[in-house]
Amino acid sequence: MSSAVVLALLVAVVADPGGSLPATEAQTGVAEVPPFLPTGDPAARLAAVDARFASLDTLRYGVLRTTHRRGVHPQERWRHAMRHDGAFRVDYSGDTQRVLACDGHVLWDYVPAVHKARRVRLDALEPDERRRILEAALGKVAVPGFRTGVEAAGMTWTWEAPPAGAPTGAALATGTDETGGRITILIAEDDRILSSEVRREGRFVLSVEASDHREVAPGLLLPTRIAVTAPDEGGSVRVDIHILQPEVGEPLPDPLFTLDLDPSVRVEHVP
Repeated sequence: MSSAVVLALLVAVVADPGGSLPATEAQTGVAEVPPFLPTGDPAARLAAVDARFASLDTLRYGVLRTTHRRGVHPQERWRHAMRHDGAFRVDYSGDTQRVLACDGHVLWDYVPAVHKARRVRLDALEPDERRRILEAALGKVAVPGFRTGVEAAGMTWTWEAPPAGAPTGAALATGTDETGGRITILIAEDDRILSSEVRREGRFVLSVEASDHREVAPGLLLPTRIAVTAPDEGGSVRVDIHILQPEVGEPLPDPLFTLDLDPSVRVEHVP
């Protein structure tokens, strides 16, 4: 999957700063300890985290997502499988059953309830149209916290002092662009992505907290609990995501990424 697609699907993550503010020298008579600022390039460090994820041969996991909005708490479930060559499959069972299957060349989108499917020949499309279709297909099941999206962000990255209450050794990377966009990513000493926040022109867009990380491959720690918060009409919406049974390196055969549908299913071919 291209970095541009990853960025479009990426949801940022933010931690609860928590804790009390450090005492000042005037209050205690003791000089403040300078904030921890790494010396390396923040963009390179975040890109290295993403590279570990991209290097996985296969990844398969389940998702339970609960949305909390105005007293209503609907749940959705799906199983997601992906392969390093760009193939993926999503079996979704939220508001309606849906299957997405892509072998890297052809994308299938099948809704059993209406006996309809869409078959998209990705290789026949211009890059922008291909990206748009993939973003639309995967947007509903995108999971934040797995990748930083730093290579696709097009931002200038610097280190800033981490928030009060951050774990010892954690570092705060801040990315800004010419349009007023701002992303902050809190990364632990062992390269767990703990949190980040997205703002545009000074306005809060969304945040996510990532926790209960699990080492699924050497040096790659994925969160298994993720909480997304975003503005909503009259308040905010919170989305809780549980990652279930992540599996790395299991064989995922080619037939998994295509669909052999009954002839009675109406198929729309694009293009």
